[in-house]
Amino acid sequence: MTGAGPAAVRPVFTAAVVDVEPRLTDRIGELVARRDTLHRLVDGDRALLPDRACAVLGRLTELAFPPTSWPRNGRAWS
Repeated sequence: MTGAGPAAVRPVFTAAVVDVEPRLTDRIGELVARRDTLHRLVDGDRALLPDRACAVLGRLTELAFPPTSWPRNGRAWS
């Protein structure tokens, strides 16, 4: 593209951006999920729990249920 003017370069640049955008979006999602996992590791023992279970435990805390009253195994949740 040497010697090509701005009008000639624009479509190539636009195509490159369109090509890379979905990969960047996926990578950002992966990094956000990894950051959330690291935060859960720092905050306590919920790192291995799915997001839904963490949300339920968080809600129990908000409702002032003490952790000693939480079920200790999966069967108690059903």
